[in-house]
Amino acid sequence: MDDQQTFFEGFQRGWESVVGPALPPPEIDVPDAQPSGSRFMQGLIMGIEAGKRKIKELS
Repeated sequence: MDDQQTFFEGFQRGWESVVGPALPPPEIDVPDAQPSGSRFMQGLIMGIEAGKRKIKELS
């Protein structure tokens, strides 16, 4: 599995943990790798943050 795919899997899981599976995740670009942590965890954290922003936007 490549880093990009791993990042997107993490992002989707984080997104769905906040907004659920009904709303599709937004189109995003994979950011540059961070010096620590896995690409999956980076995606997960960014997905959670994006989901929280979306919920706030919809409220």
